[in-house]
Amino acid sequence: MKQLIHTYAMVLIAVIMLFTFLVSYATTQSDRSDVNNQLNQITRNVTTAMGGYQTDLRRMVLELFPDQVKIDSMLDYFYMDFSKYYTQQLELPQFQLFPRDVEKLYDRYDGIRGFVVTLDATGDIFYSSSDNKMGYKPQKLPDISKYMIFTRPIMNFESYKAVGNLYVLMDYEVLDDLVYQERFMVEPIVFLLSPTGNIQYEYNTGNGIELREEILERYKTREPLDSEMFDRYSYQQIKLSDGTTLIVAARNYDIFMKSFNTYAFTIMGGLFLVGVLLFVLFKTFGRYDDQVRDILGTMESVRTGSIDDRIAVDNKEGELFTISSAINETLDSMNRYIKQIYQMEIRQQDINMRALQSQINAHFLYNTLEFIRMYAVAEGVDELADIVFTFSTLLRNNISLEKTTTLAKELEFVEKYVYLHQMRYPNKIAYKFDVAENFEMISIPKFTLQPLIENYFVHGVNYRRVDNAIKVNVYKENKRIHIRVSDNGKGVDDDTLKAIQLRLEESEFDLENDKSVGLVNVHERLKVFFKDQDYRFEVGRSENGGFAVLISFIEEDSDV
Repeated sequence: MKQLIHTYAMVLIAVIMLFTFLVSYATTQSDRSDVNNQLNQITRNVTTAMGGYQTDLRRMVLELFPDQVKIDSMLDYFYMDFSKYYTQQLELPQFQLFPRDVEKLYDRYDGIRGFVVTLDATGDIFYSSSDNKMGYKPQKLPDISKYMIFTRPIMNFESYKAVGNLYVLMDYEVLDDLVYQERFMVEPIVFLLSPTGNIQYEYNTGNGIELREEILERYKTREPLDSEMFDRYSYQQIKLSDGTTLIVAARNYDIFMKSFNTYAFTIMGGLFLVGVLLFVLFKTFGRYDDQVRDILGTMESVRTGSIDDRIAVDNKEGELFTISSAINETLDSMNRYIKQIYQMEIRQQDINMRALQSQINAHFLYNTLEFIRMYAVAEGVDELADIVFTFSTLLRNNISLEKTTTLAKELEFVEKYVYLHQMRYPNKIAYKFDVAENFEMISIPKFTLQPLIENYFVHGVNYRRVDNAIKVNVYKENKRIHIRVSDNGKGVDDDTLKAIQLRLEESEFDLENDKSVGLVNVHERLKVFFKDQDYRFEVGRSENGGFAVLISFIEEDSDV
């Protein structure tokens, strides 16, 4: 028992710890999947936004410089004094004012903080901000490092060469909003790098300092940003259409700590559960072991001869109480059976003595019947002699100890039984035995057909009629031998027929119903005789409204 307890304990610990490990592993994988989904979503948001900004930038260039007239107006603005430029534009058929066109873009596009236009030929600068939308031409460009910058060349429609560049300035808060849209499993690290390695945008709460330094160092030494530098990160790296590189990453350490904070409670809970279950296990099995030892001790005592010993049930619980009570009842039953067997042995001796006396009485009865038959012959009463002979033959057959017979012999005695009833009720009973060729020597249990015939004369015959008939058919069909006993008697109603069928299925003897007793008795003896062969016993109504019994079995398993 102790070994069993230890085995249970080890299995219990192994199962709980395995469960804890699986939960922890599943939690880690789930968290890692969630983080990857988070990184993917941030990447999609930023990529979509950057694509939108590039599209907007192309539209801005087309709106500012749809034709060469607009290009010339912009160049005149750079080369002339503003008053002269303004006067010149007023004299044109269509008034063109470059600063006014720039001002209009603020109303058409959200999130713009400024514009910068530079000329390649002279290096002149135009600067417009949200505070001064009309802009001006500074000698030196103000500090715009706090802005996210998008650039597009300005093309001369006549020479198809770039005359300058348009720069759009936007707040980093625009990308911050895109990053913040996602619910953070862990703090992400986001870098937007220019083709030259300048960090155009950065979301970094301090967990990406090492990665930032590594990226800058790689650009400085012109080494590629390969997967080796991201060994400690889960990351996404995409190169955008304008040549900028987007990196979205999360530290594996942060992911682990997030998962650990979740499954640490699972581990602690598992350990606590192991402790509680082990305590309960040893406590429970300790009592269980004591009770089992008591049961085994009593059984050993009974085995060695103390058959009156019984298991104490007052300290037994649950199934052990049931087992102990059952064992005690079994021991009580065994004592009763021992006494009954002893009494049965005495009774059997008495039965053997009575059987011997019966044989003596039977011989006396046979001799007496033979005397009566011979006396009838001597007196010329041949019919009485035949009746006495038939009865004597039936009596000898009934007392005979043979267990099996042939179909021919069984029908011979059945015919004698019917003959006696015909003599008792002349001209009222007819019978027919229709046996297919070569089936007379089929071996069947003795008294297979006679009880079925007796059943008819007890329950089915109507002596007020003159057309009472019973028939026995023996035939072969589909490799099965069929023995059918049918009559034109009173028959049975549906309820009685169902009750008989149920008793046959359940092998239930109804001592108050002689009819079912005979049928069940024949059925049970045939089951024993045919054993595992495909044997069937069916009851029903005959074609004349009487009762019918059909016995069938496979030919190859019979003694044909």
